[in-house]
Amino acid sequence: MNEIFSTSQNDLFVTLKKQIKKADQEKWIERFWEKDPSLWSSNSSEQKKIADRLGWINENDSLYLQSLKNLQSKIQGVTINDIVLLGMGGSSLAALVYSMQAKTKRPRFHCLDTSDPYEIKRVETQIDPKSTLFIVATKSGSTIETKSLFEYFFSKIPDSKRYLAITDPSSSLEKLAKEKNFLEIFLNPSDVGGRFSASSFFGLVPALLRGFDIDQDLRKRNKMFEECKKPTSQNPAFILACVLYDLHQKQKHRMHIKTEHSFPGLDAWLEQLIAESTGKNLKGILPFYTNSLLTFSNEYQLIQNQDGIYIPEIDFTLTWERKLSLSEVFFLWKMTTAFCGIFLALNPFDEPDVTLAKEKCIQCLEQKTENLFSIVPQRKKLDWIHWEKVLEEKPKSLTVLNFLPENERFESKLAEMQNRVEQHYGIRFMQQKGPRYLHSTGQFFKGGVDQSTFLVLTAEQKELSIPSQRYGFTKLKHAQAMGDFLALTEKKRPVFHLHFDDNINDSI
Repeated sequence: MNEIFSTSQNDLFVTLKKQIKKADQEKWIERFWEKDPSLWSSNSSEQKKIADRLGWINENDSLYLQSLKNLQSKIQGVTINDIVLLGMGGSSLAALVYSMQAKTKRPRFHCLDTSDPYEIKRVETQIDPKSTLFIVATKSGSTIETKSLFEYFFSKIPDSKRYLAITDPSSSLEKLAKEKNFLEIFLNPSDVGGRFSASSFFGLVPALLRGFDIDQDLRKRNKMFEECKKPTSQNPAFILACVLYDLHQKQKHRMHIKTEHSFPGLDAWLEQLIAESTGKNLKGILPFYTNSLLTFSNEYQLIQNQDGIYIPEIDFTLTWERKLSLSEVFFLWKMTTAFCGIFLALNPFDEPDVTLAKEKCIQCLEQKTENLFSIVPQRKKLDWIHWEKVLEEKPKSLTVLNFLPENERFESKLAEMQNRVEQHYGIRFMQQKGPRYLHSTGQFFKGGVDQSTFLVLTAEQKELSIPSQRYGFTKLKHAQAMGDFLALTEKKRPVFHLHFDDNINDSI
């Protein structure tokens, strides 16, 4: 049983033996490859929804590759110095990993998964409209950030041949792209869910444009397919999921990911995949990354590199005799996450509390008042002095939900705050950047293990108009922050709010 992994923990061998027996009796591996939704739910209605999210298990690479060759033909001889991706969550994070793996520096890649006016203007000033290609990526076609970003840039650069669309068939984006006559429209299989779409058009189109060798990478992935079809005792995805489940059952809910420079950007992709998939029913695994050297009792470190995976806490090593490709790592973790869902008895393919936060955001935008922060009860409004009192109550962890513009002084202040919170109070400090986390760890924060106190940070910013909307990007970002505040409150999570005025540097 131990040819592909090693551990010095005897109790882990006992757990694995028990789980392997159960999985073999219930034919987990065979049913997974048959895309049997009853692995995750006995409810027929739920099973239908799950079945519609399993297309990633055996994707049609030839479909992708032929479409990508067509794109190559269309852009041959076209000057492209910059690529701007407009997308959130599963529509952007894999693309970001691919772009960071590319060996060339051109074209430059800009990932705009934000509603922050400062970031939007920064990218706008860095690009030349005549040599920029925009990728508008959203599965549903209705993602509010992506729609708003497209409207903004298309009003500035209305050359439709500078735009590509990646979306599901029959979405509003497909209709729009046809009306505007985009350079190309990539219709992704509708049964490939957002965070499981890394090796679909959502990841591969940006990868191609950045010069990543897609053919070679996907060929290498076939080796991982074969390994993940092996019996449970030799199946890397099953073994890894079983280990993560065992740690979860021992109240180890936080996973500190380190990629050792092998796969830059992979930590953010894993964070979304695992947290959004497992963070529900008051269960789940929360990946995070930190510069802190401290480790707390309910967390462990996981090191992922091209040779394999190592968890020092339990002296567990999962190794390969070859260097893993990016597509192999993507598939291994998707299958591992799917099996974590089986172990945890939950549906890893939905994200109900992400939807809740979106609904609350829309409610905030529909309010007639300009002061969205009036919804915050006085007892939930903080300054730094009162924040100390919150820390003295010893929450399990402190999570800062940061909706502030990029600011070096504030980043330095947050680093000081992290050191004080962890060293003086013995509380894990984590920071999440809004609105990106809403499409990622936001599900875990509201539906997963209740283990944190939250502080939502916002600031006054100069408004940046969104064409055809009565609100701009600043109001949108504030509505997203307050929408999540309301969602966290509804889920009975301890949450506070701190707002900075116009001069954020003076406030800091």
